[in-house]
Amino acid sequence: MGATLKQHQPTTYPWWYLQSIGVRPEARGTGLGGAIIRAGLERAAREQMPVYVEVINPDNLGYYTHMTFKTVTEFDIPDSGPHVWGMLWEQP
Repeated sequence: MGATLKQHQPTTYPWWYLQSIGVRPEARGTGLGGAIIRAGLERAAREQMPVYVEVINPDNLGYYTHMTFKTVTEFDIPDSGPHVWGMLWEQP
């Protein structure tokens, strides 16, 4: 899976990787995840760096779109793996 993800990541410019963000079920809906992501995006904006994330759960697409990420690639992990949306955030 890692090799397939790497094949689809941006290669023509530097970027920061948003990886493994999650919130315990009992904390969902409290704003904790959003606060963590916003803090990272604020730092990326100060450093003028785009941020890349791979979304596997389609239920999360709206969230990242709301955070102004744009889908830049879509692909499937081989051998019945999940569908992946590669999304990029650039400083607004």
